[in-house]
Amino acid sequence: MFWQLDLDGFALPIKQLKGTDPVDKLDLSSKGLWAASAIVIAKCIEVNGVLISLNVGWNKLTEEAALGIVRAVRQQDKMTELGLSKCKISASGAREIADYVRVSSVLTKLDVGVNDLDEQATLGIVRAARQQDTMVSLGLQYCKIGASGAQEIADYVRVSSVLTEVSLSQQVLTASHRLPLTTYLWRAQVDLKANKLDEASEATLREIEKGRPSLTLKL
Repeated sequence: MFWQLDLDGFALPIKQLKGTDPVDKLDLSSKGLWAASAIVIAKCIEVNGVLISLNVGWNKLTEEAALGIVRAVRQQDKMTELGLSKCKISASGAREIADYVRVSSVLTKLDVGVNDLDEQATLGIVRAARQQDTMVSLGLQYCKIGASGAQEIADYVRVSSVLTEVSLSQQVLTASHRLPLTTYLWRAQVDLKANKLDEASEATLREIEKGRPSLTLKL
């Protein structure tokens, strides 16, 4: 019986992935993993009853390989944190992820940043998260959010009872679009780096931050 399997220059921890050497968290991001490794990961976690946090972002996965992992964690519905950054996920893949988010009873942290999503695909995930209202942290970096999307996310934040962290860096937001987001953020950390912001708007956002001790802005 092998306990490690090296397909891409990184030895996958098979015992931990299967749960025979139990851990509750595995960070497999930036390991140079390709699709074959993702297939192994998905197969292993199908029988893992203890793993609740998995990050496979920033590898060389195809969309289908990443979605294979999503299907495996959906089947178990024990994953509270899932990292899928830069997994070549497209609009169709985003719809499948939204379906998973909509039915999961435990997922609280999801990162789908730096994929091939447009605003509508991203908002599909946001709407699913809003429907469940269990999401504490949502990573949406580089998801092409514009003015209407920013307003919809602001509305979600306004009514959510649990959301405390939203990453919206590298969008197409201008300063005027960012202000509605901060209007409703009383207790959250919001990453808005690498958008278009003039000095006056940044000063306005900083004033909002000063009046809300639990709000952290990343500008």
